[in-house]
Amino acid sequence: SLSLSSTAMAIDATDKFYLDGGGTTYMEEASDGAIRFVCNGRETLRLAQGSPGEVVVNEGSNGDVDFRVESGGFTHALFVDCSTDRVGINTDAPSSLLHVKNTGTATQVTIESTSDSADSNAPSIMLYRNADLADTANIGTITFRGLDSGGADADYVKIFAEIDEEGAGAESGHFCINTADKSASGALNRTVTVGGDSCGFGINLNGEDSPVYALEVHAKNNANVDVATFYANNHDGVRATIRVNDTATTAGFYAYDENDSGSGAIAKTYFGSSDGSQGITVDNSGNVGIGTTGPDALLHIESSGDAGILVRADNDNDGEADNPYVFLQQDYAAAGASGVRSDGIFAIEGNAGATYTDSLANATYLQA
Repeated sequence: SLSLSSTAMAIDATDKFYLDGGGTTYMEEASDGAIRFVCNGRETLRLAQGSPGEVVVNEGSNGDVDFRVESGGFTHALFVDCSTDRVGINTDAPSSLLHVKNTGTATQVTIESTSDSADSNAPSIMLYRNADLADTANIGTITFRGLDSGGADADYVKIFAEIDEEGAGAESGHFCINTADKSASGALNRTVTVGGDSCGFGINLNGEDSPVYALEVHAKNNANVDVATFYANNHDGVRATIRVNDTATTAGFYAYDENDSGSGAIAKTYFGSSDGSQGITVDNSGNVGIGTTGPDALLHIESSGDAGILVRADNDNDGEADNPYVFLQQDYAAAGASGVRSDGIFAIEGNAGATYTDSLANATYLQA
């Protein structure tokens, strides 16, 4: 061997170039032609020949050492943690397979494409779960995490995708947005679900996989719940609200306008034209107007031309005893269905004054 220094560099009979006087730190050409750099018995760098060549850091089972690249502003611009097999960018303690940390306001990740093709090569991200999965399986999740008021990690929003059906050629799926609910101690509830066989949009579908209808909204409890509200301007103006009632006796669907900027009184609800003149108006007293926005009775029909009520029976012309009826009945709650139809008054008003019929006491029918 050639000794270049009694305590430092030396070349032995196997052509190893020692930098520690013949110990465990050396450089050599391996049998495959690669240049090996060994430090303290660990192969820290290998420059392999071939086409293409290869640069390997920490080769072999003895290469369990951290790898770090330093830049002008970051001590750990790129860092590989050998103990956890994780990669960090600007962090020496990566908490996942790839951990990017930014202490400023700059964008952390940018994916750019310079292609001018309209149909391909656009910037994209793929979450790929390469496994044979069953229905309802999660195939990818994005989590938005922050700190709570006590400084502990808290998940505020999750976006994830699930399989509806995995049949070959008949696949269907949906994606969900889960948000933290402060009324449930921060538990994540399924807020939005999009997709499924119906290609629908679902809101608050907790316990359901995907929407059945094009638009499906679930209330958070079984009380009167406003499921959709539309404001003319901001939260201090007139609003239109869709309310669902899910109690045993009064289940139903309600729509009303409400003014929040003062008394909060419920105003009129219009079905038809925006001003109610060509549709139906329901006011806060329960009066229904047809052709009028100010009904003066439980049912008020008004028109600038002829106005009438058409009651048609037996429209199949089969000769049955199907007759049109108009009943005027008093004291129904006390007498029941057998009570007399009495004290009903017909009134006809016009330019010549008013004409009223006499009391209809004890008259069961007016029959032509």
